Amino acid sequence: MSRLPGASRHIQNAPRDFVRMRYLLPLMMALAVLTGCDLLDPTKVGDPVFGPPPPRKVTKAAPTDPNAKPSDTAVVAPDNSAPSGDSPSGGVTTARGNSPDKSATQTASLADGEIKRAGYTTSKTSDGKMSGNEIVASINGQALFASEIFERGAVEPLTPQGLSLIVASKALADGQITEQEYRELQMAAIRKFGKDFIRTRVLSQAMISMLEKEQQKKIEDAVTKEFDNYLERLKKDFNVLTVHEVDLGLRKQGTSLASLKEEFRNRLLADEYLRGKSKKEHMVGRTEVLAYYQEHDDQFSFPEKVRWQLLEIDFDKHGGRDSALKVLSQAVDALKRGDSFDKVVKKYSDGLYAEKGGVQPWVRAESVVDEKTSQTLRGLAVGETSPVLSSRDAYRLVRVVERKPAGEQPIAEVQERIRQILEDKIQKEAMRKVLVEAYQKASIESAYLPPEDLQPPADFAGIPASEKNSDVPAKKGRKRS
Repeated sequence: MSRLPGASRHIQNAPRDFVRMRYLLPLMMALAVLTGCDLLDPTKVGDPVFGPPPPRKVTKAAPTDPNAKPSDTAVVAPDNSAPSGDSPSGGVTTARGNSPDKSATQTASLADGEIKRAGYTTSKTSDGKMSGNEIVASINGQALFASEIFERGAVEPLTPQGLSLIVASKALADGQITEQEYRELQMAAIRKFGKDFIRTRVLSQAMISMLEKEQQKKIEDAVTKEFDNYLERLKKDFNVLTVHEVDLGLRKQGTSLASLKEEFRNRLLADEYLRGKSKKEHMVGRTEVLAYYQEHDDQFSFPEKVRWQLLEIDFDKHGGRDSALKVLSQAVDALKRGDSFDKVVKKYSDGLYAEKGGVQPWVRAESVVDEKTSQTLRGLAVGETSPVLSSRDAYRLVRVVERKPAGEQPIAEVQERIRQILEDKIQKEAMRKVLVEAYQKASIESAYLPPEDLQPPADFAGIPASEKNSDVPAKKGRKRS
């Protein structure tokens, strides 16, 4: 089967497509009303059950003490590395919180330095490529497998040269790169996408944990329905008729329909949780608009600008300075005879926009690169033509067409823009607080990601990292070599 058009674009753009879909929120709200539950009220939590795990399972080590209680966190380590004695979590980066799920089916534990996985043994060394069964992180006891990240980033450029996993996989098969080099690319994918997967899992789990079991089923049904609608769009974009053909196309791009559906679900739930919990209650008033206007007057003031015409005779185009001077003389004579500047420019000029009479866009005179031209434009009156200006490359004549004096936009013209700026800021701050709160309540552990990747993303919603991370307790962990 030939390469399906649009497949690569969908793998790269699917996450953005998911969060742009606004169809599910009204349906969720309708379900909440019908079942008599407030989706956004955390006090209405029933028996929390997270969404179905990926089709791989991790077994939990049996406790030595039969009366011992199971741990509420998962401890994971890369490959077959043993835990370090200097790390309380056995060599993993840990972010502890109150896990909303003590019964997650996907957990991991250390036993003699190995992660016990169903059907998987840790026989690979750190020099070989990763199998995909490695647990990159545990979020509230739910495992995030390396294969999930590899599928998401299969066609994404991971190096300055644009190398992706799917291209590197072929190079590995052809013997053009080593397994160690391929592994390094896999690790680059984990570093690039791992924190986004963690954020999505934290929020989607928080969304589900707010609902009672009956509501969870209704929500899952609603998500399935929305994915079916999305699948119809995929068929059109791929120009195919069947679901099987879509899946074949996705597999050629390193992923699958099942994987895409799981990411669709998690991202949609995460987005709705974040937006729903961060609904802004405060409406910006005129006093706040006026205060912003006065404090940011530089945003609403503008400098003097000039619109001008250029007549330029390029030396190289006319075989040298002397020949260019002859053409310039003809142009000057035409102006002296009374021909308009527009007409002369169209006939003789080699400069920008010559076919339009040499009229240049509005600019600040001081922003013009050529210093002689810049100084001349500052001093010319409207309608006045300059004397001949000579540069290293050309002769020039400039003429000022119009000037706009410096000034300030009145508040009446910008008040709605200011109101939107302030409301967006309030919204982003509300979203930041929701995100930080969700991370503080979550239990996140990883041996593959640095501590900062287990915190709310520093670039989330445009909030500076220093401001954002001040709300998040420090994470314990150990640097990996």
